[in-house]
Amino acid sequence: MNRILSIDSDNRMATVEPGVTNAELQAAAAEQGFFWPPDPTSAAVCTIGGNLAYNSAGPRAVKYGTPRENTLALRAVTGSGESIRTGSMTTKGVVGYDLTRLLIGSEGTLGVVTEATLKLEPLPEIPTIMDLATRSFARDQISITLLYFSPWVIRPSVYCRPISATCFSAFFKMVPLLSGYLVSSKKASILSGEGF
Repeated sequence: MNRILSIDSDNRMATVEPGVTNAELQAAAAEQGFFWPPDPTSAAVCTIGGNLAYNSAGPRAVKYGTPRENTLALRAVTGSGESIRTGSMTTKGVVGYDLTRLLIGSEGTLGVVTEATLKLEPLPEIPTIMDLATRSFARDQISITLLYFSPWVIRPSVYCRPISATCFSAFFKMVPLLSGYLVSSKKASILSGEGF
């Protein structure tokens, strides 16, 4: 119950057994240029079956959704011992009850997952690094939060790293900040204002 049965790069999906760890799936999908969006902090040890049972998502859920939105089909065994298949092998499956979404997050009370077909996303091509620095840790956290939730910032290909100067450098369109603006250019820097 811990095998990756297939990774179909043409149709952007992977079929796995529930004992496969999230990290194993991510590594196998990355070889073909894809990833499965749910990324709980315990990805190195948590299994896909556990992710699905608890609907465990991680920070990427903000952009890509939870396992409910990233699972196409399931095979499960109900409490009566009956084997069922739910979902479809397409991204649009609108006919009938959505038992796949009902099973995900049910913590095994409705059935035990024995196979899952998961929707894969393409890996971001080139991560963009944004340098961020302000005068205090609290201000950094506020600025990072504003940038992260800004509709102009592309996620998850944005990574913030602290620097020693009081400036913002990036490759983005204009983003309002507490003390100024991040302006679109090859590399724009704006000093943070007093009282920030």
